[in-house]
Amino acid sequence: MNSSLVSIITPVYYGEDTLERAIRSVLQQDFPHWEMIIISDDCQNYEKIVQQYGIYDNRLRFTSTGKVGSGESNARNKGLEIAQGQYISCLDCDDAFKPQKLSTLIPLVKKYGAAISSIDYRDSQTDEFLENLSVQPQDEYITPHDVFRICFHTASLYIYDRSKIDVYYDLDLPAMPDGIFLMSFFNTIETIGYCQEPLHIYYRREGSACNSKDTTKIFMFSKKKILEKINYDTINITNKLAKSVTKQHIELMLKLEDIYAQEIIKDPSLSFLELLKSYLEVGALN
Repeated sequence: MNSSLVSIITPVYYGEDTLERAIRSVLQQDFPHWEMIIISDDCQNYEKIVQQYGIYDNRLRFTSTGKVGSGESNARNKGLEIAQGQYISCLDCDDAFKPQKLSTLIPLVKKYGAAISSIDYRDSQTDEFLENLSVQPQDEYITPHDVFRICFHTASLYIYDRSKIDVYYDLDLPAMPDGIFLMSFFNTIETIGYCQEPLHIYYRREGSACNSKDTTKIFMFSKKKILEKINYDTINITNKLAKSVTKQHIELMLKLEDIYAQEIIKDPSLSFLELLKSYLEVGALN
C-alpha cells in the first residue's frame, strides 16, 4: 500500500461518450500522486479507446470484470482489489472532479479518516447548474445523522483512508450501494470530514441508474433488501446510530415511493425528485 497515493476507481459500462471528460478532470488535479483504475464492465477495451482520445498517462490503469453488466458494485470491488493507494476515491465515468478535489480533501482524510465535499449539480446536455437539494452542514465534519441529507444526489463523493476503513460494496444491492458503503465508515471512525466548497461535478443524465423512469422497481427492491438486512443484522453497518439512521431513511423513502406510485398515475411526467422536493419544502419528511 502506497501511503502517498490516491486510487481513483471508475467503473465503465458503455461510457465512452463521457469517459474522456472524467479522465481529463483527473489529469487536471493539482495533486499529482494518484492512479486511476478504469474497470470495463462491458468487455470493451477502454485502454484503446482512451488512446484514441489522445490520452497517454502511466497513472491510468485498466482492468475488466470479464462480464457485461455485472454491476457498479462488482466493478468497484474489482478496482478495490488491485488498488495500490492508501487513499480511495470513486469517480463515475459520467461525472468529473474539480482540479483541487484531491488536494483539498486529503488533509481532511488524514484528520478524520474520510472526507466528502459539496457538489455542483449540472445538466449533462447543457452543463447548466441544477438545484441541489442537499443540506449544507455548518461544521467541518458530519455524523451519521447528516449523511443522507448531505449526500442527497449521490454518496460517491468520498475519499477515505483504507488503513482505517476496510470495506467492500454489497453485491446484493443493484441500486443505492453508495449510501450503505458510506455509512459503514462509521464502523471504525466517529465522524467524516466535510468541505463546503463544491469539488465534485455530478451530471444528471436521462437514462442513468438514478434518473431513468424504468428503474423504480430496482430501487424499491434495493430499499426493501436494505431493511431486510438491517432487521436480520446482516448489513455491513455495525455502528448502532448509523444503522438506526439508515433504517429510518429507507422507511421514509419507501413511504414516498408508495405516494409516487399513486401520483404518477395522475401526472406521468412527474419525477421522483420533484415529488421529494415538494415534501422537503413542507417539512413532511422531517
